[in-house]
Amino acid sequence: MTNPSVWRNPYLIRLMVLGIGCFIAPWFSPMDPLAINDTAMLAAPSWHHWLGTDHFGRDILSRILAGSRQTVGLAFVAVFIAAVLGSLLGIAAALGTRWGDLLLGRLFDGLYCFPDILVALAIVAVLGPGDTNIVFALAVVYVPIFGRVTRARVLTIRSSDFVTAARATGSPKLRIVFRHIIPVLSHTILAQFGLCVGFAILAQAALSYLGVAGQPDQPAWGIMVKDGVDWLEHAWWASVFPGLAITLAVLLVQWDSELSKDR
Repeated sequence: MTNPSVWRNPYLIRLMVLGIGCFIAPWFSPMDPLAINDTAMLAAPSWHHWLGTDHFGRDILSRILAGSRQTVGLAFVAVFIAAVLGSLLGIAAALGTRWGDLLLGRLFDGLYCFPDILVALAIVAVLGPGDTNIVFALAVVYVPIFGRVTRARVLTIRSSDFVTAARATGSPKLRIVFRHIIPVLSHTILAQFGLCVGFAILAQAALSYLGVAGQPDQPAWGIMVKDGVDWLEHAWWASVFPGLAITLAVLLVQWDSELSKDR
């Protein structure tokens, strides 16, 4: 059971709105994001194309809206999986046996020492491009982060007075975990979730930019930035607006995330 107050946390509400918004945003695309228009190639922003078009005449605003599911949506799914698995492993390490704690702790440290983009790049390179493989790669990257944070927090919580009192009354370990530890832990997980989603958005955009995530015609934001680089001098909007979308999404999920720990 989670702490009821966490559901009233403004930061959680903002994350939920952004997460839901990235999945429904493609429905509001004013044009077909894949439609090629030979008569409007590299058109500047106008009333007809609010953010201009790319070198194939595709509407950039429509592609940004459609690409939010590919970029932000996959980041949310991957980090959610990492948060669940990492938190469970962190709790198990902190409350389990000494050898189990040592083994999981070394595993977390070993995975954590490698840069996230390199680990994700290696996994995607081996498994191949595809949404499922990207989600798997990003989840593997962020599981040890949640494991380390959760383990450290639970080690502090388990020595608190209310946990000691629950043990003294004979409460089972699972009841203590779900009734006393997870409610306190939920705010820490929420804050870490927002931070990791921001990093996952950057990682997914980087993988798309490098050409190992998604197909060339997909409206992923990293692919859009890469496609617009060659035309940056004459059509700056082709790269700048997708780059601003990445920046804004990261700021929205990471802003105020640290403060949510104390609420």
